Amino acid sequence: MFNFIHLNCPTCGAQLRVSEDSQRFDCEHCGNNYLLSQKISELEPAERENILADSTYTHKLKQWLKVGDYEICLHEIQTVQQDGLNIFAISVEYRNNSKETLSCRRNQWTLFDPEGYAYDNDENDSKPYECLPGQMLGNHRILTPGSKVRGWVTFKLPTGTTVERLQFLTGNFSAKTAEYLLK
Repeated sequence: MFNFIHLNCPTCGAQLRVSEDSQRFDCEHCGNNYLLSQKISELEPAERENILADSTYTHKLKQWLKVGDYEICLHEIQTVQQDGLNIFAISVEYRNNSKETLSCRRNQWTLFDPEGYAYDNDENDSKPYECLPGQMLGNHRILTPGSKVRGWVTFKLPTGTTVERLQFLTGNFSAKTAEYLLK
């Protein structure tokens, strides 16, 4: 027999009914999937009120995701050819609604192909491509509480590369991720 706990979706706020023995749950409203480091029954009541998933999986753009202390939004994806290169470009925005200062870096974003090969972003490219509206996201930005920053992050890919997912990683210690499933 299953015992259920009522939670709110970390992304859209919809009320969910989740098995207390689960470490993974889905939201039927927004379609996002969440992975926790422990069973829901092991969370303190206050932690259940404000779920911070270890990993969030989504197919949707233009939604705000809470990833650790970060709030991120993937606004747009463009794939272009320029100067003989295949460019995969993402328009991202960070906002800081926490009480801490956050470090926002282009190297928090990585692409993966179906075979699991990883492609780092083009950290040395601070000049925008002609086809991309707006500015590039700087290599490293400090975001104070209540502030936001937006810009493009680009990846130079070999010809014929298929992109399967895009990963955002908060940091190296106690890292949380958002996985944008692009296929």
